[in-house]
Amino acid sequence: MISGYCAMHDLAKLFLADKFNLKIDFNVHETTIIVLKELARQEEVAEMLDLGYKEFTELLDDLSVARK
Repeated sequence: MISGYCAMHDLAKLFLADKFNLKIDFNVHETTIIVLKELARQEEVAEMLDLGYKEFTELLDDLSVARK
């Protein structure tokens, strides 16, 4: 569970750095959450998050089928 959280946190920071040229280096966990919440209010970012979620669920479905 902890490694999953750390992976999501690292990906969130990579997303912010890659797409918005933001580097968070103060109070990292809390600041990352605050920035993501603010960005999610923007339509373009919300669409990217929706697309990412859809792709993630498709991968989970593929994994579930492969596992069976």
